[in-house]
Amino acid sequence: MVVISIIGLLASIILVSLNSARQKGSIGAGLEFAATNYHALGVGALAIYNFDDLSPTSANSTAADTSGNNFNASLFGCSSSPYCVDAQTVNGGGYAFAANSGMFAFKSLLNINVGSQSQMTISVWIKPKDVTYSGTAVSVSSNGNSNGGGQNNANMLVGYLAGGALYIQSSSGSFSAGSCSLNFPGAIQSNIWQNITFSMNGTSGNGIVYVNGKQVGTLSGCTSSGNGGLPFTPALISIGNADAAGDLIFKGSIDDVYIYNSVLSAANVHDLYAMNATKHGLAVR
Repeated sequence: MVVISIIGLLASIILVSLNSARQKGSIGAGLEFAATNYHALGVGALAIYNFDDLSPTSANSTAADTSGNNFNASLFGCSSSPYCVDAQTVNGGGYAFAANSGMFAFKSLLNINVGSQSQMTISVWIKPKDVTYSGTAVSVSSNGNSNGGGQNNANMLVGYLAGGALYIQSSSGSFSAGSCSLNFPGAIQSNIWQNITFSMNGTSGNGIVYVNGKQVGTLSGCTSSGNGGLPFTPALISIGNADAAGDLIFKGSIDDVYIYNSVLSAANVHDLYAMNATKHGLAVR
C-alpha cells in the first residue's frame, strides 16, 4: 500500500509539472505571437502611436511615432485648466482625452513629403466616455496648418456620430458630409474598448471597415472622380479632434493608432486586433 501511495504521489507531481509546463508554453507562445506580429505589422507603417511614453500630467506631451518615420505628434490645446484636468495616460493603455470642452488633440505635421498615396489603412483602439456628441478618433488630411489648430477636411477619418454610430470617411468633404462615407448606428459603445480598422483603395474606389477584427461594411465608387479622398499627399495626422471649431472632440481613451499607406488584408487586420485584444480586455477570436 505504501509503495502504491508513493507511486500515486509521484504521478500527481509529474502531472502537475506537465500542466505547469503546458501553461508556461502557452503563455510563451502568446508572447511570441504578440512580438512576432508587432514586428511584422510594424513594417510598412506610415505612423504608429502607442502612447506608452507620455507624461501623465504634462500639458506639452509628445506621442512618439514608433514606426521609425519620426512623425511624432504634439498635444495642442491642453495648456491650462480645466482642459487638462482629466487628460492623462491610462496606465499604458492609451491616452484619455478630457471630457471638458476645449479643442485639443495630438497632431503631427508630416515634416517629410511622403508623396501621393492611393491606398491607406487606419486602425485604432477607442473607449469613448461619452457618445452624446460626434467625435473624431483619427483623421489624416492633405491640409494642415503650422500651429496644429485643426483641418478643413479629412481625406481619411474614423470617428462616431451623436448617439454612438460608427462613422468612417474617405472624402474631401467636411465631417459627416462626405459622399464617400458610412455610418453604423449603435456600433460604438461607451466605456468599452473597441478596435476600428478602415482600409481604402483609391484606385479601385473600394474600402472595407472592420470592428474587432471582423468586417462590418464596405465602400465602393470612391475614386478621385467620385469625390473619394484618395489619392492624396498626407500632411497632417490628427488624433482626438479633426475640426478647428473644436466641436468634434473625442471624449474618452484612444490607444494603439496604426496608419499604413497600403490596404491590409483581412488576415492582417485580424492579427492587428489579436495583437492588442488581451491588453484591452477582449478575447482573441
